[in-house]
Amino acid sequence: DTYDIQPMVIIDLIKYWEPETTGIVDFNEVKSYVFSIKNAGFNIRKITFDRWNSTTMIKAMNEAGIGSELLSVATIHYDELMMFIADNRLAGPRLPRLVDDMLHLQLIKGKVDHPSTGYGKDLSDAVCGALWNAAKLTYRDQDQEVQIMDYQQVSDALREELRTASRPGKV
Repeated sequence: DTYDIQPMVIIDLIKYWEPETTGIVDFNEVKSYVFSIKNAGFNIRKITFDRWNSTTMIKAMNEAGIGSELLSVATIHYDELMMFIADNRLAGPRLPRLVDDMLHLQLIKGKVDHPSTGYGKDLSDAVCGALWNAAKLTYRDQDQEVQIMDYQQVSDALREELRTASRPGKV
């Protein structure tokens, strides 16, 4: 039997900005934050933005060597997100706001959207887009062998790994 190797995506960090009272996000703050994590040694392979006021940011990121482009998150992207969730292949911070926004998403006229009041979907779109990018950019060696294990086998292997690692003189 051959199996299509599916990636696991781990979201290490979720950072979002709320618009100021003027209704505008300070893009200089966003840019500074991205540059600070890049300068700290993180390998940022791609950043995507929605259409809203993103042209200048995309240009600045690309000029700094951080691949950036538009990504209008659509139903296909949310379908992928739902597959990751259903297959238990997604891990990351459990932000109450994100969970609440995602639970209120609806399919309206063929598009994933939110109710007209009380909820947004910008944070959901951002996480969905990040997952899409990570899944599509992750190299998958299709020639590797994969051992299929049931829950008991995984549990036994982890127990053995912990037992071996805790032996005196073991690093």
